[in-house]
Amino acid sequence: MNPASVFFLEDKVHDVKLVFSESRPCFVSMREVSYGHNYWRNGLWKEYSDDRPDKVRTGPLVFEDRLAEPSGSTQDTLTVYNNPYASLNMKQQRARLPIYKNRNHVLYLCEKYRTVIIIGETGCGKSTQVPQYLLEAGWTNDGRMIGVTQPRRVAVVTLASRVAEEKEAILGQDVGYTVRFDDVTDDKTKIKYMTDGILLRELLTDPLLSKYSVIMIDEAHERTCNSDILLGLLRKVLIVRPDLRIIVSSATLDAELFRDFFELNESDDHSRDTACIMSVEGRTHPVAIYHTKTAVPNYIKATVETVLEIHKKEIPGDILVFLTGQEEVIEEEIKRRFAAEEGDHIALLNVYTMFMKNNKSRKWCGDHYLNYRGLCRADNVRAQLVRLLRRFEVPLVSARGEPGEFSEETIENGYFIE
Repeated sequence: MNPASVFFLEDKVHDVKLVFSESRPCFVSMREVSYGHNYWRNGLWKEYSDDRPDKVRTGPLVFEDRLAEPSGSTQDTLTVYNNPYASLNMKQQRARLPIYKNRNHVLYLCEKYRTVIIIGETGCGKSTQVPQYLLEAGWTNDGRMIGVTQPRRVAVVTLASRVAEEKEAILGQDVGYTVRFDDVTDDKTKIKYMTDGILLRELLTDPLLSKYSVIMIDEAHERTCNSDILLGLLRKVLIVRPDLRIIVSSATLDAELFRDFFELNESDDHSRDTACIMSVEGRTHPVAIYHTKTAVPNYIKATVETVLEIHKKEIPGDILVFLTGQEEVIEEEIKRRFAAEEGDHIALLNVYTMFMKNNKSRKWCGDHYLNYRGLCRADNVRAQLVRLLRRFEVPLVSARGEPGEFSEETIENGYFIE
């Protein structure tokens, strides 16, 4: 396709007419029409830097525009993915995160309490924005750093790169990271991302962590050996260093357990409490909840039928199904159902158990052509389910969902973030 000019115009019926250089009209059916001056080149949407609209574009992060050729054309349907956030600067992108409206609340709690437990839904911005809020509030003015720990190396590098980009800084100066065999920091670094193992090593040489004013333990729900040891040592440091602030953040954390662990006030006067809990509401992507109208006698069969129905009727995407055990995944009934004509191009893979046995390795996922992020989401949802079952003291009973079995209602209005 030759380069052609394209004008996005907002109208009431959400239809746009595209006229290409070959004088062939194409019609775009869009769920939400953006506007601005764009042109097509080399298979990508570009935007003129000298002709931007004053009002930024809004809409979902990525939506699909299908360009249908006129009737009778033999050309295939062209699918274009347009990112409406591409025209937003960093400040506008940060302001759209759910945690942005809680900025002052975060700073207030860090001033008043020595330990803050932040429960924020996945994607709310806690891992990237909270350290920046503290930096902007002056928590590094005395020459100390803000330390943020992550359980995995890839998260450390990714988050540090993103924060450096948002701060318009060179990675390794104001914002840096340290992982095993790789230290990208200098003497002027103010925000430092690292693995929990690196911070443990620093505790050996500096038991009071005198270089840090704030320590943020992210993804604390994973409860690795390093993170558990680190949390125990940090509580001891708090007793000696009243100026140190500890932030524990997660999307699936038992907040009350961690608050009680870090609480240093042994009196009945709650005004002297040293730990608190903060919840961040909101999601970066919409989540809809649907329930079956009636109970199903065989939930395995109903699950497979639902998956096939969604696959046939909805737009392309991913489907994540949770069952109670590995045996159910390899049920002959599931194999037969997915071997049907409407599911002959669906691959049923039982990879979650092997993913956990390989320590959630991104390399293992790459070697086996698996979606690393999807498997991490599966683990987050599993952790939330376990936490809900423990909170409501739901008894765990083995059941296969066969006709005649009776199971009491457990969680009526629960939902999962992922």
